[in-house]
Amino acid sequence: MKKNFYVALMACFVVVIIASILIVDNSLDVSNQAKTQKGYVDLDKEFVDKNFESIQASTGQDKNIEMAEAEKVEEAEVSKKIEVKQEFIWPIKGEIETNYSPNKVVYDKFLDQYTGEEEVSITANKDDDVVAAEEGTILKIFDGVVGKTIEIEHENGYVTTYSNVCDLKVEEDEFVEKNEALGKVNQLDGQYNFVKFGVKKDGKYIDPKKVVN
Repeated sequence: MKKNFYVALMACFVVVIIASILIVDNSLDVSNQAKTQKGYVDLDKEFVDKNFESIQASTGQDKNIEMAEAEKVEEAEVSKKIEVKQEFIWPIKGEIETNYSPNKVVYDKFLDQYTGEEEVSITANKDDDVVAAEEGTILKIFDGVVGKTIEIEHENGYVTTYSNVCDLKVEEDEFVEKNEALGKVNQLDGQYNFVKFGVKKDGKYIDPKKVVN
C-alpha cells in the first residue's frame, strides 16, 4: 500500500511541475502578444539599427563633402590657370605715335597715308634694340610694308609682330627669351625711326595696351 501511495504522490508531483511549466510558457506568450499589440519596441534592437543607419548616413555625407571639396579645389586650380595672363613688355622705349584703331581711319605719317591701325607705331632712336615682348618662338620673318617684320608665337594663342626692324639677330623657329634683342630700329626714308608693334590673340589683332605692362 505504501508503495502505491508514493507512486501516486510522485505522479501528482510530476503533473504539478508540468502544469506549472505550461502556465509559465502561456504567460510569456500572452505577455509577448500584449507587448506587440501595445506597440512595444525593442529599444536595444531599435538603437542598434538606427545608430547603424545614422553611421551609414554620416559616412555617406562625409564622402559627399570630401568629393565636393575636392571638386572645388580642382575648379579653383583650373580657374587660376585660366586667369594667368601673359606679361608683355614694350619692344622699345619711346612714344606711341599712332594708336590701335582698326575701325577708325587715321593719318599715318610713316606710311604717308590714311589707314586703320591694327598695330601701334612707336618712335625711337635709330639703332636702338628691338626686344621680344615675351618669350616665344620666331614664327616668321619677312619683308613687310616697312622694313623687316618679325612674328613671335607665344603661349595661350598670342602672337606679337615687330615691323621696321633691321640688323636681325634671330632666325625662324628660334626660341627667344623675354627682353631678348631681335634686331635694331630701322630708319625709314632717312628720317623716321620707329617700330610698328602688334599683338594678336587667337589670330585677331587686339589693342597692345590691354596686355602690355
